[in-house]
Amino acid sequence: MFQRKLLEILFCLLSFTKLWASFDVAHSFLLTLPGEEQIVDCVEIQEGFVIFTQHAVTNKVIAVKLGKDLKLQTVHSLEQLSFTKLNCVEKTSDTGFILAGYEILQRQSKIKIALLDEQLNLIQEKILAVSGADQWAECLMNLSDAYLLVGGHRTIRGNWYQALVVKLDENLEILWSRTFGGSSDEWFSNLCQLDNGYICVGSTESYGSGQADFLVVSLSKSGHLMWWKVFGGPRWERAVGVVQTEDGIMIVGSSNSFTPYDSVFLVKMNRQGHKIYQRHIDLGSNFTTRGIVKSSSRDLFMIYGELWNGRFRKDLAYLIIDNNGEVIQKQVMEVDQDQNFCRVLPLRDDKFLVAANTENLSVSRGILLVLLDRLFAH
Repeated sequence: MFQRKLLEILFCLLSFTKLWASFDVAHSFLLTLPGEEQIVDCVEIQEGFVIFTQHAVTNKVIAVKLGKDLKLQTVHSLEQLSFTKLNCVEKTSDTGFILAGYEILQRQSKIKIALLDEQLNLIQEKILAVSGADQWAECLMNLSDAYLLVGGHRTIRGNWYQALVVKLDENLEILWSRTFGGSSDEWFSNLCQLDNGYICVGSTESYGSGQADFLVVSLSKSGHLMWWKVFGGPRWERAVGVVQTEDGIMIVGSSNSFTPYDSVFLVKMNRQGHKIYQRHIDLGSNFTTRGIVKSSSRDLFMIYGELWNGRFRKDLAYLIIDNNGEVIQKQVMEVDQDQNFCRVLPLRDDKFLVAANTENLSVSRGILLVLLDRLFAH
């Protein structure tokens, strides 16, 4: 109890500071942290936002509530949680939260799920009884009456990994689970929901023409395999983001098959799995793709990640593309020291909230929030 009160006092003494750096279409804020916390996820709620962080050493989870103006409201130390690694958070249908990650038990990682109520009190926590040795959940989606998570697991009799999909009911009971694999490693990184099922994307080293290729798998609502595709070049590709468009699906990730460093690899396909186009986008330096989101009101998309500045630092950067994959805008957000994207939240009126970890010299570690507005004014 004393540690929790001390932690809350430390956080309450902090406030969001408007950064000295002025981005062209953004308002930026920095929250300094008292320890080695790193941001895990950011969720929009009716009153504003909730940021979930995890301590790099103790694994303790902290939730920070912000108002709509991004001002600090309350801080909650979630001492009842015991994730070795928390990977993702989503809202539940009853305004609570569902958290997914893993816990190491007997030297093996096991997928862990937790439910919190609106006040961040623990309702339920459990280890999922899925097959395989080491397991992890990388992405989670609320389906209104169920949950779908994707990740991977290591096969019991082999030393390779299979992609994993698990569907849960509202009580966190497993409705079904599916694996996808071959003679080498596969895993899923993200997913999206269609009218007739789900699209899961990740990477495969068993199939395709390169060392690793985009893996795209279509499943029905009951978990039956509808189709699967691979895309890539002669070297490495990994899909990390997927979004539905008016006329199909966009999948994005990193590739070093077409440039001597990582660049953007973009594939668009229709809902039956037929490729419409694929493109690579060269930003002139190593670019680690983190995801893709769609504008709330326009047929435009943001691809975001970290761009190596060629000297000593990774900067946050994003591209605005149209439905044909053509680049309309490019923006690099330069702040001292390395930055790492956590999440981009599409908001109303074509605004986006960027949540990232920063190692700014003035604070050693912090959370960088960038509210992007007037994004399409140029």
